[in-house]
Amino acid sequence: MYKIVNHIQHKAVIKEQTMFTVQSLHVAMEIWGAIFCALAAFCIFYNTGMKSHMRRILMDMELASAVLMSMDAMAWGFRGYPGEAGYIMVRISNFMVFLISDIILLLVHTYVCMNIYENNDESGNTQFSAQTDKNKTGFNYFAQSGLPKRVKMVYICGMIGILLVIITQFTGFYYYFDENNFYHRSRYHFICLLIGLIAMFIDASLLIQNRKKIKRQIFISIMSYLVLPILASAIQLFIYGVSLINISITISMMCMFVVAIVEQGKELTNARVDVMLSQIQPHFIYNTLTSIKYLCRHDPQEAVDTINEFSLYLRGNINSLTECDTISFGKELDHVRHYVAIEQKRFGDRMHVEYDIHETDFKLPPLTLQPLVENAVKHGICKRDEGGTVVVSTGKEPGGYRITIKDDGIGFDVNRFRAVDRDGTKHVGLINVKKRIEQRCGGTLEVRSVVGEGTTISIYIPD
Repeated sequence: MYKIVNHIQHKAVIKEQTMFTVQSLHVAMEIWGAIFCALAAFCIFYNTGMKSHMRRILMDMELASAVLMSMDAMAWGFRGYPGEAGYIMVRISNFMVFLISDIILLLVHTYVCMNIYENNDESGNTQFSAQTDKNKTGFNYFAQSGLPKRVKMVYICGMIGILLVIITQFTGFYYYFDENNFYHRSRYHFICLLIGLIAMFIDASLLIQNRKKIKRQIFISIMSYLVLPILASAIQLFIYGVSLINISITISMMCMFVVAIVEQGKELTNARVDVMLSQIQPHFIYNTLTSIKYLCRHDPQEAVDTINEFSLYLRGNINSLTECDTISFGKELDHVRHYVAIEQKRFGDRMHVEYDIHETDFKLPPLTLQPLVENAVKHGICKRDEGGTVVVSTGKEPGGYRITIKDDGIGFDVNRFRAVDRDGTKHVGLINVKKRIEQRCGGTLEVRSVVGEGTTISIYIPD
């Protein structure tokens, strides 16, 4: 009899040790997951080369995942912990786990909408958004007309989920705790999983329907969030003891972070290639050389001055190809002046450029200002028979600097603008400049134009 009792006690000790080992391993995995997500959020915060609103949503996703994993680790750590501390911590941690899960659902849905609908028209071509980056939030998609009803349905699912989590704290709708501070699922626990599954299936349908608008790597990374938690949810219905859903969410968040960083590097490389190709402007070079040829016969000194301006202009273009970072505004302004001096030889009194410069002590990507002034001259004022005026101004604003290029030319329809010349060749147009401002210094570019009245381009460069 004594041997039987000892045997039973020995088996109980082994079982308890095994459970402790599994729980400790589980908690350790979640803590490390929280650390990795927090580090990812830190990297995104200091990555000013990413679009500000895209950077904000990615950072929020990583931070939410870090909080989710840390709270889930705390929930398991205080599971069955006696006393008032256990009573409070186990309830707070479980509440946060369920709440953050629904918040992540909304954040990922917003990220999906950004990749599908932002700056894309029906044919998938890039367009300017009417909103500034600072004003873009998830609820803009909820309120925006013309989008599929499924977009709003996911936001509704998320809000219902958050409401039910709050109700659970008073009714035990999803879960409850016994007198020993142990967590138990309620009979309606499956509803929280069902809400998540519905939202994920809707996002998956949106992604598959619009997959041609999304880069392949980004598509796969987002689908990982939709597929892995769905599989984990199915398993979690029958298995309790390991937070498979939360772990799968964290893995997906890390995948989206890595892909976003890799894609940003590719975009920077492509933008650099675009800049290099755009500087081969045979029409401008031919027109300038023709002007110099004419001046050599009629005004040799003017020809010498034009050659000097032309050489400085070309040097600025060549130097811009070797600049890996930002340059001073003064250097970019000098490049504009060289370009303007050359073009005034051709257009004469039809072209007027004025400078209202109040701030110069800041930096911006190379070849930011000159292409915009060139667009204002060629496609704005010089399309009028009488010509017009381009005004370049700078000023200080809270948190940064404002550059404005305004012309009284013919204007254009912003919604139909494409960064493509009539002969089909891409140039450093507004879209290219906008992309480089966002990627290199986290700035913004806004365009306001009225057909027949002119165009105003506003650039914001943060400190």
